[in-house]
Amino acid sequence: MDRSRNRRGPHSYPRTARVNALLQEIVAEELERLADADERLRLLTCTGVLCDPDLRHAKVLLASMPEGAAEALEDHRKALQARIGAEARLRRTPAL
Repeated sequence: MDRSRNRRGPHSYPRTARVNALLQEIVAEELERLADADERLRLLTCTGVLCDPDLRHAKVLLASMPEGAAEALEDHRKALQARIGAEARLRRTPAL
């Protein structure tokens, strides 16, 4: 009988779920900071992040998409990825 599967260590849920939660927190904070400088991002809310198991790509889920927000997100995509790279200790930063 394999008892190691029944043990609950510090990581009781899958790695991708932990990474998704971390990325959501980082993206939400960065969007809030960027909204101060760019009005197109004011009403944008990050509701979740879905990251591929290999951590190469991540899809950001948003609650609403005001007019011009898609263009603003494309303009600030590199800044968002840079913030993820600075705050998350990951081997590779997922492409948003």
